[in-house]
Amino acid sequence: MTGTSGIRPILGGGTLGLVAWAILRVEESGAVPADEFPPAVATYLAAPWVAVAGVMLLVWGIWRLLRTRRQTPPHTATGDAFTLNAAGAARAGVALCGSITAATLVLALSESALFTARFVPDLVTGDQLLGYQAGLGSLALAIGVQSTLVCLGALALLTLLLRLAPGRERACCALACAVGVTLTLLALLRLTLNSELLELRLWPLVIAAATCVGGLLGCGLIARLNTSPAHPGADLADTLASLPARLLGGTPRLVMASVVFLSALAPALYPDVEDFRMQLFPSIALAAIFVFSAMLIAIGRAARRPRATRLAAIACLAVSTLTLITNTQRPDTAFVAHEYARFGNLVTDIPAARWLHPFEEIGFDNPHTTPWPHHPPGAAQLPALPGSVIATQGLPPIIIVLWDAARPDRCSAFGHGRPTTPNLKRLADRSLAFSRAYSSATATTAAVKGLLSGCYSTRHMLAESHPPFVTMDLAAIGYEHFIVTVTGNDYNGVSAEAFRRGWTHPGITWEDITLPNVDGPQLDGEKTAAVVAALERRAARTGSVDGTFAYLHLTGPHIPWTGDDAPIEFGDLPTDRYDEEMAKADARLGELLDALERLRILDRAIVVVTADHGTALGEHGKLAGYLLYEEQIRVPLVMHLPGVAPRRIADPVASIDVAPTLMNLFRPGQPHRHHGRSLIPLATGRPLPPRPFVSFCAFWDSYAVLDSAFRWKLHHHRGRRYEALFDLDADPRERTNLITEQPDIADRLRTMLDGFLWEGRHSYGNPYHYRAWAGPGG
Repeated sequence: MTGTSGIRPILGGGTLGLVAWAILRVEESGAVPADEFPPAVATYLAAPWVAVAGVMLLVWGIWRLLRTRRQTPPHTATGDAFTLNAAGAARAGVALCGSITAATLVLALSESALFTARFVPDLVTGDQLLGYQAGLGSLALAIGVQSTLVCLGALALLTLLLRLAPGRERACCALACAVGVTLTLLALLRLTLNSELLELRLWPLVIAAATCVGGLLGCGLIARLNTSPAHPGADLADTLASLPARLLGGTPRLVMASVVFLSALAPALYPDVEDFRMQLFPSIALAAIFVFSAMLIAIGRAARRPRATRLAAIACLAVSTLTLITNTQRPDTAFVAHEYARFGNLVTDIPAARWLHPFEEIGFDNPHTTPWPHHPPGAAQLPALPGSVIATQGLPPIIIVLWDAARPDRCSAFGHGRPTTPNLKRLADRSLAFSRAYSSATATTAAVKGLLSGCYSTRHMLAESHPPFVTMDLAAIGYEHFIVTVTGNDYNGVSAEAFRRGWTHPGITWEDITLPNVDGPQLDGEKTAAVVAALERRAARTGSVDGTFAYLHLTGPHIPWTGDDAPIEFGDLPTDRYDEEMAKADARLGELLDALERLRILDRAIVVVTADHGTALGEHGKLAGYLLYEEQIRVPLVMHLPGVAPRRIADPVASIDVAPTLMNLFRPGQPHRHHGRSLIPLATGRPLPPRPFVSFCAFWDSYAVLDSAFRWKLHHHRGRRYEALFDLDADPRERTNLITEQPDIADRLRTMLDGFLWEGRHSYGNPYHYRAWAGPGG
């Protein structure tokens, strides 16, 4: 037994225990609700067992450590000496920089040929692909140089340690390995999850777990060095270069392990469905680069041709430098790197990116532009009801049905060729049906807040103040019974607390018919039946459902799409499964409408059916996702308003218009606090004044701004540092990026967005997901 035989299981047990603790902390916070992210279900269930396994490993390691110390004399250093000179360090630096640069270039070019090229010519032109590939040299060189500088700094630190502790070379190398691995893990986590870890106060646990992992590899290195010691006088840089191969028992094993590791990373980098895991792409890509570069170094050393290896590294650096000097970053290729590549994503995530790829950051300083026109002149108050609209009598029941991730173009009620939504059509034929409705965000948390508050919502998930929901206004005018299906807690602003915020009137009754953060999605059928039963109880108890508000959130159309128990089958493709989920949601709507007819309240009830956001079905190479294309932000919207004649409306409207439209029925002619506006004038054929609109990418600091004609649409990805511009009249599917052809239009929309973000910097314009505003200007 070696002196580390007991330490390794202790570190392994500690790692498992810390990971389990972190998972339980995340579950407790509600940051990743199991209802919305099914993979979280298995993770939360596994956490206690992971903790048990960690404790067992810990106990076993302590037992082995005590046994080893009784039976084995301590290992004494042999005094193997390492040498380090400037020439050796320079050679090591060139080899390391060349290998990392080559690894980046090979992987990125391979990706562009095997993955990115799949989108040519439908989404990416051949010229854009070549422009993107030409810029990969600068990316590869930047990563290679920065990584090498970090490694040379670590080498200098190790040299200092060796001088301070002569005769402890192996221990110093193991310590360097442990520290290096720990810092690398922490750097990767900081790259992708820094804000989340800060706000959830998980950094101490993460640092401890990363230290345990680094310690595990350090102990393994000591064992290898003890069985295969370095020759006296060995060059330190050369010895460190051999560490990966030594850890794995030789170059062949290292190459095999690298191939297996890179193969395992491919599904993580190129998943069928793109969701919140997209945030991990940069870290996964960097891990692939480091592993591939270690393999290249090992192969070069095994070939025993150091001169040829160094010449190859120098040649790679020269080619990359040439591309850095000659390539000018084109705005129309930046979106290729971010949306149709993984290694190209690293452009924004390395410190040199701001120098290599300048980008105008907006919303952080006062632009001194015209304030954002939330309301055109005269629209800051709710309009008077037209003569053809019968004033609302009493307090009719209000029921909002939200289909999570539903698309209007997949609804037969809006022209889809498949019979997916006959019940929605049944309602639409007696209601206002809006064929061009936009959501204010691409994820549930921000989108539902926008829908129910009538205001643009912050993407800051830990914000302590939010615009009040329409339920506050309804309670103020006399609504006294609220039935709500809620997912999550007040962590994301959509919660039982959010619906009750601002209530000051006594006698209000409340029914929350779901549990927050349950282990798995509650069946939509059960939720619908529960809402129907609540309405029936209310009617039986009071003789009426007047003064009742109900919110029914159905999650079927959200990924994953299984199609199980669908009322109609369409096939096995993702689009087929999605349509089946839409049909299931529509069947639940039919059950609700049937119940309203049984209670004889459908005619006088206010019923709204809409979605929080849409979803991608491969239109831009993705399933699901969060980008701001039309398929992601267009939603169905049907509003049954008593006293308002049925009408099909093609004018562009927004989800933030729903709340002021509802209040317009009760407070005509009065001022209102919403960013949205009443749609009642459209019910009589009167057009509304033009206005621009913004939709948010809730998980990234990205925005889509549409001009007042809803023709030009600028995708401005502030956090990812790129843009795209589309003419929706000529290109409704957003296939041709005109960011270079129409710079004046892009500048105009960017200026408008600058003012919008600055005005809302403390709320909806906050660039951070887990932090409050922290920027110039206060």
